[in-house]
Amino acid sequence: MADPQEKQGEWIRTGQIDTTKSDIDDIDALKMKQTQPPGPPSIRDEKMPPVMPIPPAPAVTTQGHGRELSNLAKMYTEESKYSGENDNFDFKLTVFHDICSRADIPEEAKAKAFPTMLRGLALDYYYSNIANSTQIMTFNDICYSIRAYFEGAEYKR
Repeated sequence: MADPQEKQGEWIRTGQIDTTKSDIDDIDALKMKQTQPPGPPSIRDEKMPPVMPIPPAPAVTTQGHGRELSNLAKMYTEESKYSGENDNFDFKLTVFHDICSRADIPEEAKAKAFPTMLRGLALDYYYSNIANSTQIMTFNDICYSIRAYFEGAEYKR
């Protein structure tokens, strides 16, 4: 099968052309191609900008639990807080766990929420001795320290 342009050139030179159906289809396709305006450039014709790598996602950070801690503070009354004076720490701790549950405070945030349950001398002790401590204390460590200071051997007499 000859190229349609060659066939067209032969017809122009000789005035005759030996055509078959496929040749006519090729010539018709060539005529349409020559008479149609050029279409939009294909994607392959366009120069694409270089592909920029996507930076990795930042590391997952732990949630600060700000909303839950705020709700906890709103739910507490002064009467339900532990003062260290004439209060039973275990009872006030039970109240703390109950209010934490209602405020959706997860276990890992209870150490951060702990000062919310304190008032008076107990709050002073917490900020003087526990919050300023150079070592990281767990929730149980904090409870032990408060209980030992306010309800130690002298309290049990």
